[in-house]
Amino acid sequence: MERNLGGAPGEGAFGPAMLGLTMAAGRFGGQLLAARLGEARLVALSAVLGCLGALVTAVAPVQAIAVFGIGLIGMGVAVVVPSANSLLGQRVAASERALAISRAWMIGFTGFFIGPVVMGALAQGFGLRAAFVAVALILAAILPGLWALRRIRRA
Repeated sequence: MERNLGGAPGEGAFGPAMLGLTMAAGRFGGQLLAARLGEARLVALSAVLGCLGALVTAVAPVQAIAVFGIGLIGMGVAVVVPSANSLLGQRVAASERALAISRAWMIGFTGFFIGPVVMGALAQGFGLRAAFVAVALILAAILPGLWALRRIRRA
């Protein structure tokens, strides 16, 4: 944000700080919403919110709007993993549940290691805005995966 939006040195830290704060708030509040909406709707709404936040960040003309967009990303992604795991657990036979959830977590943890590197490479090669468009596309890809998971009957 300092290079692309003219922020003062150190103001780029507002992005990760906002992400962490909104993820915490989203996790606490999101689990309450899961009881009202159900996991599938919550995951869908969360993916859309995160995608919107990434797009807001990508087109932000000033740092404050970019930080707001990052806040939307944090609120969006906060509950995707636990809610998606709950959906997965409901749709896999009890005898295969541990294997299915462990594989899902392995893929997720791989994203934790690869994601920052890919985001940095995209930002370096194409700009930070393009990197956030990529984040939006990844979050949008949750929707077809969710649709496919919902088509599987509950175990």
